[in-house]
Amino acid sequence: MPGYSGATAPDLHRLPHFVTRDCTRERRAIENRLQEPFRALSDGVGYGVSAQASLRLVAHAATHAMRAGCFPDDDPLDERGLAEATALRDQWSIATEATTVLCSPARCARQSAVALGVQASIDAALRDADYGCWRGKRLRDVTRDAPADLDAWIHDPRSAPHGGESFESVLRRVGAWMDALPAQGDVIAITHAVVVRAAILHALRAEQDAVPRIDVVPLSCTTFALSSDGWKLAAG
Repeated sequence: MPGYSGATAPDLHRLPHFVTRDCTRERRAIENRLQEPFRALSDGVGYGVSAQASLRLVAHAATHAMRAGCFPDDDPLDERGLAEATALRDQWSIATEATTVLCSPARCARQSAVALGVQASIDAALRDADYGCWRGKRLRDVTRDAPADLDAWIHDPRSAPHGGESFESVLRRVGAWMDALPAQGDVIAITHAVVVRAAILHALRAEQDAVPRIDVVPLSCTTFALSSDGWKLAAG
C-alpha cells in the first residue's frame, strides 16, 4: 500500500484487506443501492431469465476481529454485524430457485447467509485468504514484531511471509473459479472482501497494485456480467 511504513500505524484508507471501520454512512448508501438490484430480481430482470450469466458477490457482515484490526481466524459475526445482515433479510427473500446461491466455508460467511435468509451451498473457492501464522493476531502486533514482513506483504502481491496465501494466489483462485462458472444462469455468492477485490481485478484485467484502491464494505454487493470476452464489472 503506497506510503505505508511498518514503523507507524496505518491510516484508515491504507488498512489491509481484512480490516473494516465504522461504516454508518457507507452502510446507509449500500442499503439504498441494494434496493434496485433486488427490485429488478422481483421483476425477473437479470435473474433466472438472462441470456448470459450474472454474478453478485456479497461481502460478509462484520466481525469483532475486523473492527479490532485483527487478521481473520474463522471468526463469528459480532452482534452488530448480525443485526446489519438481518436488517437486509427481506431484500434477499425474493431470491428465486433459478438463482444459485453459494457461500464461503468460513463461519462469518455462513452466518451472514443464515441472517440474510438464503440457503447457500458451500464452495471452497470462495474461502478467505490463508493468513498463516498471522491468523488471529492484531495488525499492530505484527507491525511491531515483523515490520519488514508486513511491508513486503502489503507491497508485493506475490509475498506470503506469514506462510499462508499470497494475494497473487487468491487472484488466480478467484479468476479460475469465475471462468469455470456456467455461461448461463445467475449466481449470488457470500464471501470475503479480498475475494471481491480479486474478482474486480480479474474482470477489469487490472494490475495487482490497484487492490489498495478498492474499498469493500461489509454486506456490499458487487455485480458482474458475463460477455463474449469474459466477465465485466456491472455498475448499476
